[in-house]
Amino acid sequence: MEYILVTEPNGNILVQQKPGNTLMFITSSQAATLFPNKIQAEMEVSRSDFITDSEQENNNTTSRTSWNRNEIMELIGLYKSHEHLFKSTTMKNDKVWDMIAQKLPMHTTEQIKNKFKYLKQKYMEKKDNMGQKSSGAGTMKFDYFFEMDEIFGQDPDVQPVSTASSLRGIQRASKMSSVEIEENSCSDDEEIATKKNEKLKIRKRSELAKQLSTYEQNFKEREAKKEKRHNELMARQDAALKILENIANSFANTKD
Repeated sequence: MEYILVTEPNGNILVQQKPGNTLMFITSSQAATLFPNKIQAEMEVSRSDFITDSEQENNNTTSRTSWNRNEIMELIGLYKSHEHLFKSTTMKNDKVWDMIAQKLPMHTTEQIKNKFKYLKQKYMEKKDNMGQKSSGAGTMKFDYFFEMDEIFGQDPDVQPVSTASSLRGIQRASKMSSVEIEENSCSDDEEIATKKNEKLKIRKRSELAKQLSTYEQNFKEREAKKEKRHNELMARQDAALKILENIANSFANTKD
């Protein structure tokens, strides 16, 4: 059975099975696992839509490679799923990068590290650019901003220069305001505590009244059920006596 691999312009890999001409799409990592001898040659079929790393500021030319969009999205997803390992104190980061590289066999560990470093740098530049819009700065394009923001959006260690400066100013102002608020609120503490105690007493009285009402209602229901059962028992006894009376009358009539 023969398989032909063709890389689409959008980065998807099309597999054609002969005979039968069955077609299917697979990822680059799946292709490398299933067809290790074919993938290297077939991956060169279409490179027109590949994203090159020529923009990366890296003097080591041996670490440069070509990436398509699917591979970049897969790299970001792999980093996100391994993020807890990067934060681990028992595992070195190089080991985690090696684990990610096993999922991206078309690139070396060093190429993967450099690519993600470049994406992180572009993310920070884009974030800084977004904060400079009020000053008339032009809009910067970064196709993977939202994916990277899911990872680093809440990370205090990843802040662009302008944002970090603004945050420091906000923090200083916040500290000064907190002192003023604390001084103004001290005089209101006793009044607030008194109101809370009054509300607590009212709530307890209300809960007690509700419990008594529930108990009374349950008692009435139990008494009603008891009376109903008694009436049903008396009715069954009357019916049984009536049957016995009919039987006795029947025997008496037979003797006569």
